[in-house]
Amino acid sequence: MARFTELDESADAIEPLGPKFPWRLTVIASWWLMRENELSNLTLSCIELKDKVATILLPSSKNDPSGSGTKRSLG
Repeated sequence: MARFTELDESADAIEPLGPKFPWRLTVIASWWLMRENELSNLTLSCIELKDKVATILLPSSKNDPSGSGTKRSLG
């Protein structure tokens, strides 16, 4: 996080196989205190913005035996 300010808002990945929009990804990861494996499973369909509340659906994990995932919201 100490080098966060060095990122720009471009779509270019930092590494050849890295994620697009690394600045945005870092913001999302820090807002929801997400781990790398949670981030790697996200798609745009996992995020909902409604009435000044952002909700993110985390796909199922090893601690989710029903496979339904979990939602986290921030307002």
